[in-house]
Amino acid sequence: MQAAGIQNPINLSLGQPFYDALPEVRAAAIDAINNTKSGYGPNIGLPELREKLKSALGYIDESKEFLVTQGVSGGFAIAYGAILNPGDGVLIPDPFFPIYRDGVQLFRGEVQYYDLYPTLSPTIEQVERGWRQNTKVLVLSSPGNPTGVSIQQSELDRIIELCRDRNAWLIYDEIYSELTFDAPHAMGVERYEKGIVLNAFSKSLGVPGWRVGWTVAPKELAEQMLKLQQLLFVCAPTVLQWGVLAGVGRDCSDLRKAFKAKRDFVCERLRDSYDFINPDGSFFLFPKAPGGSGEDFFQRCLKRDLIVVPGAAFSNRDTHFRLSFSASDDVLERGVAVLLDMV
Repeated sequence: MQAAGIQNPINLSLGQPFYDALPEVRAAAIDAINNTKSGYGPNIGLPELREKLKSALGYIDESKEFLVTQGVSGGFAIAYGAILNPGDGVLIPDPFFPIYRDGVQLFRGEVQYYDLYPTLSPTIEQVERGWRQNTKVLVLSSPGNPTGVSIQQSELDRIIELCRDRNAWLIYDEIYSELTFDAPHAMGVERYEKGIVLNAFSKSLGVPGWRVGWTVAPKELAEQMLKLQQLLFVCAPTVLQWGVLAGVGRDCSDLRKAFKAKRDFVCERLRDSYDFINPDGSFFLFPKAPGGSGEDFFQRCLKRDLIVVPGAAFSNRDTHFRLSFSASDDVLERGVAVLLDMV
């Protein structure tokens, strides 16, 4: 709200793609509206969308169920609600995306943290240090928001085995899986018997406001999640499910190329002036704040009409700030020029 009065902002705060929905996706949604497909759909998702996604993913076996959800946040809500009893521990990364923490509190669980600083990439040692006797759920994110940093495949494999040994649920947020630049996206949670994978179309199809995602979960848990979905959301928006159906399986190499170019531009320009870990996915950079306080730096940026996000919005620390390079080249040029002038 503090940025609302800026007349011509340089907005590097947005957590959404710089492009709009694909033409074929928009056309399919419009066709659904024009052909009276606006009624309720099945709680679990349109059969056509579920089958096409299952085929595109290629890893869903008979032990798992596939649900279409109201985005990743909706997936977290019904997963937490189905798993947690009051006082159950949920171990989340710090930095974190807010739903990881706030959803636990909503269902009266105990929020626990494993510290990602300074490398920002999850390791089994970090997870083990944060683990408590009542830890029931571990949350992983790759590539991460706000960090843009991914987990290594070898570390993910070790963490899955740790969860198996301790009979813990593992929730894997992979919404930026199509936007990885330097190495393949780490996988394996989908094969773990207590693994839950969350994803959505927001980034790959340019439809963050449509709120259509999906969850892969063990069948018995999915049955309980579906009950909560019925109560909380009924179903993901039907006409928008028809819309994203047209984009399932699209080749995202053009998006990766565009975002990688923007990442390289920002990192090359800021590298000598700011301290950060090079992001290998998503469209976020999470530098240390000059002067030590992300909130103070955020306020300084506002005075220059530049909007970033203080790191404390995603962390128990006020040491960093989040910058989104999902912006036009002109906005990035202007934003980088201001950032360089502030150090």
